[in-house]
Amino acid sequence: MRYSRLAVILNVILISGCTTMSQDQFETAQKRLAADPALRKVAHDKAMKACIAQMDLALKKSDVEAAATLFDANPATVRRDLCERVERSYASGKMTYADYREVMEGRITARSIRIMRGKL
Repeated sequence: MRYSRLAVILNVILISGCTTMSQDQFETAQKRLAADPALRKVAHDKAMKACIAQMDLALKKSDVEAAATLFDANPATVRRDLCERVERSYASGKMTYADYREVMEGRITARSIRIMRGKL
């Protein structure tokens, strides 16, 4: 069981770290998160830390205001807000593997924008 928990946590972190997962890895981790609230909490904490670190690297200070406007977020908390919305969408099962692949391939869709706005 310990190995399974680590695998799920790593998969959640990999989402925020822009490493591609297979559909099987994506769906297995997603199901485990949905089934285990304690695991989801641990994974959430680790994923948030990794995601915010990635956002700090990817989002320039000059882009913060634009991102906040586009994603309907507060400029002061836009990094955390986006990470939480994506993680929540993934863990709840609302994010599909197709959504994940499109973003990983650099194709932003109306659905991915809704995910990042917390509307899905």
